[in-house]
Amino acid sequence: MFGEIGKQITRRLDLSQSTWHVSPLWKLESRQARASLLRVLAFAHREKLDVLPLVRHLGAEHRGAARRRLRRLERRLLQDTPLVEALEQTPDLLSDDDLLALRFGNQSGTLTATFDFLLERNAAQGQATRIKVIQGVVYGFCLALFTALALAFMM
Repeated sequence: MFGEIGKQITRRLDLSQSTWHVSPLWKLESRQARASLLRVLAFAHREKLDVLPLVRHLGAEHRGAARRRLRRLERRLLQDTPLVEALEQTPDLLSDDDLLALRFGNQSGTLTATFDFLLERNAAQGQATRIKVIQGVVYGFCLALFTALALAFMM
């Protein structure tokens, strides 16, 4: 019984499939691509998985410049380059601050804590961006309302 369930789970978690699309959106911004790469790397490190198939499938998920950068990272990983060095050799894939934190975490042996810190910081930056967007929408709505009222009084 457990053997059959284990086979089903293994088939569902098979990462060697040729396509892997999670999001219906084709064009994602670079900040979102960086955040998803950080989440994938943190997951792979935490679960002790091979990073190469995950990066390959993440590259299939994204389009444009993010896909090209992820393909370059994939090629470097295929050449058995260590992960942090491959990330450093692939420009604009992660920010310089993130790369420095990963290099330090790798050398000091605190890579799990470093990934947790980077994911937490990324979430806080995403929340701040959402707040700015909401403030912009509210400001635009208030400005349109004030303009409509001023035009109504002028008529």
